[in-house]
Amino acid sequence: MMRRPTTKRLWVTLLVGLAGFLAIPGLRADEGPDRARGVGLSVAPGGLAIQSVTPGQTYDLAQRSGVVLRISNHDSRPRTYRLSANKPSAVGNRKWLPGYLEIPDPTWFWFEQDQVTVQPESDGLVKMYLKVPEGEQYDNQHWTVSIGVQGISQPGEMLALAAYPRYQIETESKQDIKAISVGPLGVMPSVLRFEDLPLGTEQEGRITLYNNDAKRKRYTLAVKTIPVDPTREQIIPSPGYAWIPEPGWMSVRKRRVVIKGQQNRTVTVRLNVPNEPEHYGKHWEALLWIEPDEGLPRFVRIQMEMVPAPVTE
Repeated sequence: MMRRPTTKRLWVTLLVGLAGFLAIPGLRADEGPDRARGVGLSVAPGGLAIQSVTPGQTYDLAQRSGVVLRISNHDSRPRTYRLSANKPSAVGNRKWLPGYLEIPDPTWFWFEQDQVTVQPESDGLVKMYLKVPEGEQYDNQHWTVSIGVQGISQPGEMLALAAYPRYQIETESKQDIKAISVGPLGVMPSVLRFEDLPLGTEQEGRITLYNNDAKRKRYTLAVKTIPVDPTREQIIPSPGYAWIPEPGWMSVRKRRVVIKGQQNRTVTVRLNVPNEPEHYGKHWEALLWIEPDEGLPRFVRIQMEMVPAPVTE
């Protein structure tokens, strides 16, 4: 049985293998190479996935999930850092995690203070906040934002360190919205969930794609999972789910679709999990990857909650 996602819980996942760290020999203008000393800056979390964000709601990430920005000063003197939220392209990132678009307005993500001073070999903790404006056009979105931690140069210094970890934001998945989704390619819903999915029986679900550009576009659809590598920035399964062990259990009726400008089209997703006892009660996820002939790709999370094992007396 297919169910529309209605959960209001905010999911925040730390990508623990990612850490923004910079360490270089810092030289003051009045110091020679023999007096060079190591300076370093590390920022945690180095990666963050924030899911089920409801537009119009303000989130205190420390209060909701216990996550704060930790800035570690590995220098032997106090350092002051300027904090900012940015579009990745605004801070020199030409590429970011595929499947996500740049956040439309980085001011939707902010900090309790714009700068912080951290003592030598110490940590500074800063609370972070997020609020996406209210409006159906902001549902079903996948965005990325670059968090700027920029050291402020002290007198006589030639450089200052900076780190720009990227955080991923996924807004609440909804069905039957009437507003035009922001971005060149809209999806509805962004999470297609099946619950009490029986084994050995084909099930179907539908996703609507919106070409918000003026010209016709061709899209290639594929089912995929991504091998988990904690050391890399990547899409990870939603909390409580694991990647489906065999993506071939899922298919789309048409692998290539053409959509005229300002039009939409519905695609059908089919599932058929083999009738094997070890599959009872599993919670799996896969991605429906949507690649336009030009432009950035998007994805839809397909979640499967298998029926529990039958009770035997």
